[in-house]
Amino acid sequence: MLSAVPETLARLAPRDWEHALALGRLHLVAGRWHGRLEAAGLLSTLPPRVRNQLWSEQLLAAERTRMVRFETDRIAHALSASGMPLVL
Repeated sequence: MLSAVPETLARLAPRDWEHALALGRLHLVAGRWHGRLEAAGLLSTLPPRVRNQLWSEQLLAAERTRMVRFETDRIAHALSASGMPLVL
């Protein structure tokens, strides 16, 4: 699995990144790759175009997470008066 192994991502040839990014976006994991590659010290080994795309994917993932947390909080608040246990 590409998202679990930063070393696998770092070994991709430049020509393979377009396909890898498309798959990562499709499966909603591309947003994690920037952080994993950075933590492994491998981000600087990637072409600048790929690094920029991964940074954008990370920003999108963070925004999606923020939006879901906000909506979950709103749902919990709206249902809090019902007295029923809330499971989200």
